[in-house]
Amino acid sequence: MKAEPAEGRAHAKIILVGEHAVVYGFPAIVAPLGNLGAVARVQPHTGPMVLASRYGISGLDRAPQPVTGLRHLTVATLRALGGAPSNLRLSIEATIPPGVGLGSSAAVAIALVRALYRAHRRPLEVERLVRLAEIGERFAHGVPSGLDLWAASSATPLWFVRGRPPTRLTVSRPLAMVVANSGVPSQTRVAVDRVRQRLRVARRPTWSELEHLGTLARAMREALSTGEVERVGSVFTEAHRALEAVGVGHPATSHLAACAARAGALGAKTTGGGLGGSVVAVARDMAHACHLREALLAAGAAAAWTTRLGGVQDGEDA
Repeated sequence: MKAEPAEGRAHAKIILVGEHAVVYGFPAIVAPLGNLGAVARVQPHTGPMVLASRYGISGLDRAPQPVTGLRHLTVATLRALGGAPSNLRLSIEATIPPGVGLGSSAAVAIALVRALYRAHRRPLEVERLVRLAEIGERFAHGVPSGLDLWAASSATPLWFVRGRPPTRLTVSRPLAMVVANSGVPSQTRVAVDRVRQRLRVARRPTWSELEHLGTLARAMREALSTGEVERVGSVFTEAHRALEAVGVGHPATSHLAACAARAGALGAKTTGGGLGGSVVAVARDMAHACHLREALLAAGAAAAWTTRLGGVQDGEDA
C-alpha cells in the first residue's frame, strides 16, 4: 500500500509520584503535560528513506547515533505494516527538551508510530502503539517500565503498575502546577543503576523508601479523586524526600524545590529519572502557578511551564 501524507502527535508527561518505585512493581501516577509535544510527519518521497530531526537530515541507514532508536523503530513499524523503509521522508519536531525527565523520547516514538500508521491508513490500538514505541525507548532507557509511553499516549492522568494495563484517574478539582527545567540533564539510566546498587548494599532502608513511594501513590490517587489539593502538595514534598533518600536527587532540583516552597508552593518534587532534570510544584490556583513560574525562573530554572489537571485536558489519545 502506497503511503500518503500524514502526521502523528504526542505530548510530554509529568510523573506525579512513583519514580523508580514503579520499576519494582509499586504503583505510579503520571499526567500529561500538553504544553510540550512532538510531531512526526510522513511524506511520500522517491528513493531511500530520509529522516529529518533536530540532529539533521540523513538517510535512514546513516542516521546519527542519537536517533538510532528511531531508525530501529521505523523499520519495525514498517515491517508490521507490510511496508519497506524506502520512498518516504520522515520529519520529527519536538518542543520537549530532551533529557529533562519530561518524556521526550517516548513522545517522539509515539508520534512516529502514529504517523506511519496513519500514512498507511491502518487502525492502531493503544496496546500495539505502546508495544511498537517501546522499541525506540529501549535505546533511550534500556528496559523501560512503559510508564512514559502510556503517558505520552493518554490525554488524562493514569494509574500505572508495571505489567498491567493502566487505568485513567479522575481529577475532581482542577490542579494548578508549574514544571521547571533545572538546566541539568537528567541521567535516567545512571539513576536506575544507582537505585539498583543501593538495593544491593542497603536493601532494607532503600526498599522501605520505594515501598513508601508506593504508599504515597495511593494517597495521591485518593487526594486527586477528592480534590484535596493541599494533600497533593504534601505528597509531593514527601516524595521528593524519598527520591533523595534512594540516591537520585541533585543540588539543582533540590534548589528549585526549595525556592518553590519559599514562593508558597503547596509542595514540590523532582519529576522523572532524577540526578538533574525537572521539578514540579503544586500551586493554589493558576494565578499562583504563574507567580511560581516567575519565581523559579528568577531562581535559575532554564525554562518553566504552567499546567492544569482537571477541566479541559490537553494531549491526544490513540
